[in-house]
Amino acid sequence: MDFPNLPYLVDGNFKVSETFAVHVYIAQKFCPSIYGTTPQEQARVTQLNRIGDENFMNFIKMCFQDGNDKAGVTAKCMDGLAPLGNLLNDDRPFLRGQTPCIADFILFEHINYANHLSENQTYARYPKLEAFHTRVANLPNFK
Repeated sequence: MDFPNLPYLVDGNFKVSETFAVHVYIAQKFCPSIYGTTPQEQARVTQLNRIGDENFMNFIKMCFQDGNDKAGVTAKCMDGLAPLGNLLNDDRPFLRGQTPCIADFILFEHINYANHLSENQTYARYPKLEAFHTRVANLPNFK
């Protein structure tokens, strides 16, 4: 493997590491439409995915740094939900509109961490995320 790191994926002779690359590979292989079907959709999904991934990873990194307490990590986690979570304030069902995209799964995972760290206070701060989380959890083939 050229860049050994976690996470990584091995699919036959193909090997890839790094979170974003693994996400893109899985999406493109198993459900290409989740990454968009036009150049405009693909650019928008890439934008959403990078914003979500960056905010998620910023708080995850804090978990492994000395000197951070639970309150600080929780605050960073909760604050990181705002950029994507606020898109749902217009009542769109998913981040790009009517259909899910790969960034929805990044936000879903981020919500899971936020719920755990904040002892389920996420939805008090971001009410629209509860229905979103339920929609994603109930997507066919998600479980």
